[in-house]
Amino acid sequence: MKPKKKHTSVKTVSFADELSSSLKENNSDLKLRQWADRIINEQIQLADLIPLIHMEYPVAIRFSWMIGGICEKKPQVVFPCIHYFFSNQHKIQISNFDRSLAKMFWLCGIPAEIVGEVIDTLFKWVLDSKITVTTKRYALFALANYAAVQPGIKNELRMVIEDQSGKHSASFEKFAKKFLEQNSALNSEDKKQNTGRKSD
Repeated sequence: MKPKKKHTSVKTVSFADELSSSLKENNSDLKLRQWADRIINEQIQLADLIPLIHMEYPVAIRFSWMIGGICEKKPQVVFPCIHYFFSNQHKIQISNFDRSLAKMFWLCGIPAEIVGEVIDTLFKWVLDSKITVTTKRYALFALANYAAVQPGIKNELRMVIEDQSGKHSASFEKFAKKFLEQNSALNSEDKKQNTGRKSD
């Protein structure tokens, strides 16, 4: 489902063309941050720029990096497009796009209409040996945010983290331990309950 948007203005079309040309020529962090700031400050609708995510390399991947920067600065700009990005992820030809999605879910939130499917997907990413450690970290942060309002998944989240013990680098082990410590609600008292969701 494409996010609802107003009529695309000539200004927005010109902006999209300018952004596309810039992404093709320049991938510096500074330039990407500048574009992110322009989108925020000029109140450009991200929905109007969605075609860029389907363009050929390097435009699409650099556009996804820029979106990640917007997530950090003003997540509400990205939120209306998350449903589209998630539902069309298999049409988006970007390696490890799951990393970008996990970051969106962590920093921007999860749209109510896809929450069930997203939570299942996040758990699968954490358990999948083929998924990168960075994606797993973002997925865990997103799941912890969700667990804060839906405690029914806390027990399963704790078990999933424990399942990953010994399967990754020392840095991930350290991260997982710290993650559990910082999210203390996932520990002792939840071990007494079996309120987790059933495994697939």
